[in-house]
Amino acid sequence: MFKKGWEGINIDLNKTSIDLFNRARKNDDNLNVAISNKSKKIKFYYRKKINMLNTINIKFAKSSFLKGFKTGFTNSETLNSILEKSKIKNKKIDFLNLDVEGNEIEALESLNFKRYKPRLICVEIHNNTSGRNTKNNLKTNETYKLLNKRGYKNIWSNRYSYIFKRK
Repeated sequence: MFKKGWEGINIDLNKTSIDLFNRARKNDDNLNVAISNKSKKIKFYYRKKINMLNTINIKFAKSSFLKGFKTGFTNSETLNSILEKSKIKNKKIDFLNLDVEGNEIEALESLNFKRYKPRLICVEIHNNTSGRNTKNNLKTNETYKLLNKRGYKNIWSNRYSYIFKRK
């Protein structure tokens, strides 16, 4: 989408990732913060400095980082507060991609769905209590239920990623 001229906001706990975004995606807002339902200083968990997986969810860290993890502190912001301070304020959101490693509910709860109505939302759902995702256990997942309640329908999925479209 970037190659087709799309612009947006990239948010990551990993400062190295944001440094790379700042070099490659200069027209985007690139923020080194966590997304949560409150704006505050928060602990995060990671395995190594350059790593795709980091989280503010201790349960996710314990289940995903089986060989241990390190901790750090960063600021967290709500999606609403980030949008209010961005060039996207009061603009239509075509695509929201959340990859927040176990903190999906808190991130989604921090978005005002009446004001910001993303047309499509891609979100990871780790609901594999039986070892794999199925339609039945998806419908019991809190993220799925929240999006459904806000007027979204699941239109695509793979192992962990799901795309929801506003009805």
